[in-house]
Amino acid sequence: MSSMMTLNALPDQRSQFESLQRALKEKNDRIVELEGELARERAQRSAMETGVGELRRTLGPLYNALQLVYGHIDAVAPPSGGGEHPVASAKHSAVWESWKAKLGGTAAKVIDVLLLHGELSQPQIMIHIGTSRKNTVYDVVHKMNKAGIISKNGGKIRLKELANQ
Repeated sequence: MSSMMTLNALPDQRSQFESLQRALKEKNDRIVELEGELARERAQRSAMETGVGELRRTLGPLYNALQLVYGHIDAVAPPSGGGEHPVASAKHSAVWESWKAKLGGTAAKVIDVLLLHGELSQPQIMIHIGTSRKNTVYDVVHKMNKAGIISKNGGKIRLKELANQ
């Protein structure tokens, strides 16, 4: 009787085994397909990063020259009206240089960018300081906010007026 049960159980186990083998093959095929897609996406991202790097190298001198030009224009004739941004006077410049020295690194770059452009969003700051890492900007903004030197308004960040500091 036990040999009869064993014989009856074999086809069921065999079909389960074959079913599991088919499922495993399907999963492995899907993994191969996804690995191919991932490789294509990585290649596409690499090509895009290369293009952006070349664009930065090409436009970098122009960007730097325009920063200087606008810095000189603002020094001679500061902008007026609702769109004004902080312009570093000699007194303010010393204060911001002190903050740049205290905070250092990327925070110093962000201070320079905000001094030049006024109010910016975090993605705009990422572009101006040349990073694609969101956490870098978020960490610096948090650090600067904790230091009390920035104000946030509707996703925009600006340096606080430091006349009383």
